[in-house]
Amino acid sequence: MCGLLADGDKATGFKSMVAAQFTGIGLQKDDNAFVKYNTDTPPTGQYDDNTASGNENLSTNSRAIYKPTYRNSHIKVTNDAVVQIVSVFAIGYAEHFVAEQGGDISVTNADSNFGANAQLLLDLREIHLVRMIKDLLLILFHQKKFLFQRLLLNLNQLMLIRQ
Repeated sequence: MCGLLADGDKATGFKSMVAAQFTGIGLQKDDNAFVKYNTDTPPTGQYDDNTASGNENLSTNSRAIYKPTYRNSHIKVTNDAVVQIVSVFAIGYAEHFVAEQGGDISVTNADSNFGANAQLLLDLREIHLVRMIKDLLLILFHQKKFLFQRLLLNLNQLMLIRQ
């Protein structure tokens, strides 16, 4: 069972919404929904389900992860939709806040507990990637500018001391 799905392809016109004070509880108690990494020696690199000896109670095992077929989410934003999340709480979902295929989520005062992933970004669109790179370059430029100004200040101070 999932929470909210904001699909931009199903919207006409403005593809934006606000979700406020929306609490979802998705605690999974089905042991069939989980697998656990096999730590045998030598390592097998496999995941075992609840049919393996010692894996009978996977839903309460902190080392267990969701099987892909059982994954669920509280808020999922897809296909260039935009959602502003305010005071939203997600408890126990496999993925709490998911943005796919250009979806954009703004999170304010939210909480995420007892799940596999608090935030997940899949299939970043080129326009968003360009914007992220641009923002990163601006941050680096300003940091470098600050460091350069500080270096000049230190050099000036050193020159004053030597005089």
